[in-house]
Amino acid sequence: MQASRSAHQGPPALATAASALARRCMLAAVSALALLPAIAPAQSADALPPVHTQGLMRWVSGGIGLDESKAMRAAAAQWPLTLMFTQRADGRAAYASDVRIVVADDNGYALIDAVADGPFMLVDVPTGHYRLSATLNGLKQEREIDVATGKPQKLDFAW
Repeated sequence: MQASRSAHQGPPALATAASALARRCMLAAVSALALLPAIAPAQSADALPPVHTQGLMRWVSGGIGLDESKAMRAAAAQWPLTLMFTQRADGRAAYASDVRIVVADDNGYALIDAVADGPFMLVDVPTGHYRLSATLNGLKQEREIDVATGKPQKLDFAW
């Protein structure tokens, strides 16, 4: 009789183990899917150039090459200010780099004075009014902009 009990207990115990295994597999699959959004930005962030700092200001400059350009465009929504630089070359618009950028506050104090490493510059500035100057090959352009929290701004400089 004991033999028939263990034979009888075998299949339900096996079913319980299989059910537990199925639950663990399902949990692992759901967990992996939940992590995908966190992994995707990290991969695009890896393609971003390094963050530069000057005082309390931070910026990323680059966008040369397809991967870096895509990463910069994707990250732009998380930065308060995006700058893009283009110039005419052979009658066509082309990205520009080596643009000298000065971001100044209302008092004229230069918060950032840097040379762009590529056609994009993502700038982390607090809410406020700023004066920007961009110089390429001795040609200077000036702009003013108001930056507000949660409202990313974009300025295009074209020569």
